[in-house]
Amino acid sequence: MKKSKKIAIILAISATFGGVLSSPPERTYAADIVIDSQEEFDAIIKNPDPDWEIGISDTTDKKINVYLKNSGSDNTIIYKGIDSKLSLLGGHITDEDNNNNTLVLIDCNVDTTELPPGGTDHVIGGFTGSRKTANNNKVILVNSTIKAHVFGGDSHKGDACGNTVIIDNSKIISNSEEFGTKGKYYQIFGGYAYVVDKPNEQENFWSGRADNNTIIIRNNSKLDNTQLYGGYVSITDLMESELENLKEKDFRKVNNTLILDGWSGNVMRVRSFDNINFNNINLSDFVNKTDQKAILTITGDDDKDSFKNIIGSDDCEITGEDGTKTKDINIGLSFKGGQDINAGETIRLVQMNENGSAVVDTGAVVNGKKIDKIKLANDGTAYAGVAQVVKGELKFDEANDGDSTQNKYLDYVIKSVGLNDQVNVVNEGRAASAAFLNQSDELISEALSGLNLEDKYGFETFAMVYGNDSRYGTNSDLSINGWSGLVGVGSNNKTKAGDFAWAAFFENGAGNYDISTTMNGITMEGDGSTVYNGGGIAARLTGENGVYGEASLRAGLLKNDLENGLLGADNNKYGYESESNYYGFHLGIGKIFKLENGASVDTYAKYYHSTVKDDSFTIDGDEFEMDDINSDRLRLGIRYNQGMDRTFNVYYGAAWEYEFNGESNGYAQGHKMEETSLKGSTVIGELGVVIQPENSPWSFDAKVKGYGGQRDGYSGSILATYHF
Repeated sequence: MKKSKKIAIILAISATFGGVLSSPPERTYAADIVIDSQEEFDAIIKNPDPDWEIGISDTTDKKINVYLKNSGSDNTIIYKGIDSKLSLLGGHITDEDNNNNTLVLIDCNVDTTELPPGGTDHVIGGFTGSRKTANNNKVILVNSTIKAHVFGGDSHKGDACGNTVIIDNSKIISNSEEFGTKGKYYQIFGGYAYVVDKPNEQENFWSGRADNNTIIIRNNSKLDNTQLYGGYVSITDLMESELENLKEKDFRKVNNTLILDGWSGNVMRVRSFDNINFNNINLSDFVNKTDQKAILTITGDDDKDSFKNIIGSDDCEITGEDGTKTKDINIGLSFKGGQDINAGETIRLVQMNENGSAVVDTGAVVNGKKIDKIKLANDGTAYAGVAQVVKGELKFDEANDGDSTQNKYLDYVIKSVGLNDQVNVVNEGRAASAAFLNQSDELISEALSGLNLEDKYGFETFAMVYGNDSRYGTNSDLSINGWSGLVGVGSNNKTKAGDFAWAAFFENGAGNYDISTTMNGITMEGDGSTVYNGGGIAARLTGENGVYGEASLRAGLLKNDLENGLLGADNNKYGYESESNYYGFHLGIGKIFKLENGASVDTYAKYYHSTVKDDSFTIDGDEFEMDDINSDRLRLGIRYNQGMDRTFNVYYGAAWEYEFNGESNGYAQGHKMEETSLKGSTVIGELGVVIQPENSPWSFDAKVKGYGGQRDGYSGSILATYHF
């Protein structure tokens, strides 16, 4: 296969599964292989290939499996659209560690039913022996049908930890009709530690651990009559008889996780999981139904199939010879976004076979007090999409008079539904874009001043560039920076009433802002951007007595994007894109007092109004309805012009501004968000210079401003005007 095609397939699968194919930048894969045709696969099996090994059965001399010959770790092998009668292995070298392998099957059929008996019917991420490890391997099945046992990692005489199995819209065929043998079933193991050796003679130590493994089941996968094990530890009868004599033993399976991701269905057995997460639950599938449907239905009919977490070795738990104990199971939940969730609704999480002896292991009695062994993670808090927080509790099947089905189900009862506080960043982002838009109001006033210069009459063109870095005292202290521009044409004319200037302009601005929020202990750093494009008209009249009035009208489109600002219930990062029309106007009056030596004092009052219209959009299925943002600001100021000469004038100024409104409001999936307000006072200081070269049509106005109060920061601008 061409390298470019192989890389494209790997990247596409990595994106689909949230980066599960990614590796640390310092690691180079030993092999990245894509087999995407039956012909290519058959060629490996039928013809000798220096890169591949075809395993042979010791008892029948028949081919049983296929794997890379000299590479036991750090492999990525992807099969697409193949049929295989052999077992498939991601990494296998018996006397080495077999770690960090990824085996992906897409649109494949694997049927190992014709292989000889004795443990040859497997799909395995990493498989090793001789006290070596099979850690951090992955098996990913997509749209595939499998008749085989599935192992994330399988170690004989060592540990199998940190492995992952993902089953997405795939089938594990396990039933008597397919095999013609009653009771035939397949098993899925996150990590399998098969310890068959004697203890180390020097240390008198045995180890076989299967910790931190994960099995993920997605979409319309079919696993009827399949057994699921997060971790499995198997020991021999000899070892079992000598356990009491061992100096130290380490047979554990800790922190294994089962994730049911938008999936519901039947399995035969669920064992050795510390954490079971019911993710992306669609309530309409499980509530308000005539028949109570469960997410997980366990069809096994004897005690070995009970819903409980077993500690100790799995050989012992099967025989039941040592009175094996159980430990806690932590139940986690999340709901799909876009749902109307109500208190009092009940979701059946687990349903046992009512005709068998398997039960939900609800707890134990210690000193006369019942101790629940199945508990809710996060104190019963669950998340729905990005917008809702759900509180609930577990309900166990308890005995009633005449009830013969005690401990046959496990329910989650919703107690309350509220707003997820993280969505307030949406209001903050809208407020940020409105604040950035408002900053451009002063550009229009400054442009009018540049047009309305004394003794500069006729047609004019102008351009202004404005940059700023500001922080606003909102709920999360918004930080905004960016650039704005104004270009236009106009005219300054001498009339009986005074000097009259008018202008038509186009405006544009692009800014950035940062927002952070925390959900479920995870801090999100949102990256926001805002862009506006619009235009308007403005006019200013200055009388002989120095009194002037000015006004402007403007309208346009404001865009606001936020990336990675929200965390969904699926632990994916989300953002949004918003587009809103805006309009605004301003009115201003002032008086210029002329002093000696060409100096003057300009006092003014200006009122600014803007409206950013409402908008609606969807984030992770949740509906957001955003209200108009109205801004009303009054600015009172004074400016002293030194009047050094007509070609060079330095000025200083101070102003006070008050925002009366500036409130951003909205609803997220029907819940009102916390208001974000720009209301408050800001003081402004400025220093600028106007340059009018002698006998030149050009004039320039450059200034810097500092802000304190509700708005903190600084800005700078340059206005260039050409007088025809």
